[in-house]
Amino acid sequence: MSKPEIAMIALCIALTAGPSGAEGWSGRWYGVTFGYGSGTYGLGVSKLNQVGPPVDVEAALIGLRYTQQTEHGNTVRGLDAEVSTGPNGESPIDTFADDWACITGACNVSLKWLVTLRGRVGMLINPKTLAYGAAGLAVGRVEGGIWDSEQQGASTSTGFTVGVGFERMMRENLTVFGEANVTDLGTLEFGTDGFVQTFDGKGDFATVKFGVNYRF
Repeated sequence: MSKPEIAMIALCIALTAGPSGAEGWSGRWYGVTFGYGSGTYGLGVSKLNQVGPPVDVEAALIGLRYTQQTEHGNTVRGLDAEVSTGPNGESPIDTFADDWACITGACNVSLKWLVTLRGRVGMLINPKTLAYGAAGLAVGRVEGGIWDSEQQGASTSTGFTVGVGFERMMRENLTVFGEANVTDLGTLEFGTDGFVQTFDGKGDFATVKFGVNYRF
């Protein structure tokens, strides 16, 4: 297990500490998310400025979310942690770019899983409706490169995520929400160029999510 994964697990455990007040929007909320994600990654060897084919990624997404927050007047502040699936895609064999081509197989990028830990701040439009912004750490397990070649590989990448959303309290212990996010995991490291340099991918992806939160 990598250091970013260990740090993320420790931070998620820390979220469960402390009181779980259940007045208004305060407390511990447990939710499920559904959505769609899409983006584009450019493959190549970034250290040598070598350009490979772009790969468009997309997928339907599902995730589990934990939120701990406190209401202060018209503001709601807290943290949320989520684990979810991610987008993936391929560029077909015989796709060419300036320095690299998909010869032995399709060029591909796949986000196997994504874990996020975000701080969030919201403003109450009215007692039952919350507008919020969120930003924080993102860690993902990625696989990609060019199938059946030394360029294919996998790694764990760390970056950031930012988003905005709206949440509506349907009952005292039930909310529904929708949000839009952008996630950048930095340079995704895959296989090698056949020598000593890393074959990698650069880009980001956007997501639109809807979900339900429940407070026990």
